Amino acid sequence: MIRRVAAEVERLIAEPKFRARVSAIAVEPLQGGPDEFRRKLLDEYRKWGEIVKVSGAKIE
Repeated sequence: MIRRVAAEVERLIAEPKFRARVSAIAVEPLQGGPDEFRRKLLDEYRKWGEIVKVSGAKIE
């Protein structure tokens, strides 16, 4: 199921009409499928985790 959804998303992202619409709202779709998405999430988690740690921010 994941592969099927990923394939459909990739197909949609490749369509010029879709790309034009998302570009109009300053969004760039992430391509690469589930593995790339997982890597991107982990990178963001690490990056923002370090920023919060260094800043000393606390949940109130």
